[in-house]
Amino acid sequence: MAEKDMKYLNSNEPFRTVQMLGGAYATVDTPAIVGFCHHADHKGIVTVTIMNEHDCIAKGCHYFEKFEEYPFWKRYHRKQELKQLFAEKKARRKEDEKRHLKNLQKQETERMETAYRFAEKLGITNFKILGIRKTDDGFTIFYVSDLPENDWYHFREIAFAMNKTYRKKFTLKHAKNPDGTYATI
Repeated sequence: MAEKDMKYLNSNEPFRTVQMLGGAYATVDTPAIVGFCHHADHKGIVTVTIMNEHDCIAKGCHYFEKFEEYPFWKRYHRKQELKQLFAEKKARRKEDEKRHLKNLQKQETERMETAYRFAEKLGITNFKILGIRKTDDGFTIFYVSDLPENDWYHFREIAFAMNKTYRKKFTLKHAKNPDGTYATI
């Protein structure tokens, strides 16, 4: 940036008379100045409006000299930093959610394996667990059996063993079909 431009920037004058693109002189708001165009056909000061019209940043125009010390560029770089931080935070949050879901699935799988071990010890074979979900007061074991009725009492020993092992309340719930009948194996 030229010494003359630094002088204007340091003087804190709100307006400045400058040679615009194409050679015409105009009085512009000093914070609106972003740089200088060195293109032979239209040398001159570039404002925010002109820069956006010509799309200087996106084009990566090599004639465009940024006045990095001007307020616009400080705000622009801060905005870019915030955008980057936001993207990183979003990615981190997404990764945390993925890790949390994986952990929940692992815990559910472990509980299901434990329940199947108890069923095997008790000699229960007509029982299939669909899932074990956490509730406010413990867990609910969703299952299907070979009977089309609410037969939770046949499998209550599994729930009792799970209660004892995890020191939480386990409730059995026979899954239903969309038509309201009990699902079977």
